Amino acid sequence: MHPGFHASNALYIVGTGLLSVGLLLLIAAMVPQLRNLIKWPRRYSGCMLLIGLMMLTLSTHFHRNQHSLCELLCTAIDQGQDQVVVEMLKRHPGLRTQCMDGIPLIHRAIRSKRLAIMMVVLTDDNLDIEKCDPQGRTPLIYALELEQKFMVATLLCRKADINAKSPDGRSALEMAKELGHDYSRLFELPY
Repeated sequence: MHPGFHASNALYIVGTGLLSVGLLLLIAAMVPQLRNLIKWPRRYSGCMLLIGLMMLTLSTHFHRNQHSLCELLCTAIDQGQDQVVVEMLKRHPGLRTQCMDGIPLIHRAIRSKRLAIMMVVLTDDNLDIEKCDPQGRTPLIYALELEQKFMVATLLCRKADINAKSPDGRSALEMAKELGHDYSRLFELPY
């Protein structure tokens, strides 16, 4: 299953489909002209409606649970609680790709300036290393803006795109050169 696809998504999709079909069949059973076309007992459409509503309720419950886990994770990252973040990501690996308020988890980890947290977030093989935040910054661009040398080196080891452009049009390589010798040397090393 795709890491961003959760049980709540499947329940929502199936529940919505059953609810729609149940409603259509119920309406069709009430209209005399359509009643003869569809040979479907009315009680089945009622069952489909009930099952669809139950599935939608379950999907809402799962979605709320997933959302509150994301809130807890983001709070732990913001407060620099490395051990809490590590434990949450071990128990709920799907949270690594989640975003809160449109901010990807990797950007939140960079903003925390905690290398340990970033390393845990980066352990996910399905992580999109080029995912932009709402301002259009890749993780590498964001780490350069915050002058986080170790995070820049870590992202380069993960093959981050050095030609990615910042919102103002500068490439990561150009930004590194502007920051000075220490940063530009990072881009010269073989990764």
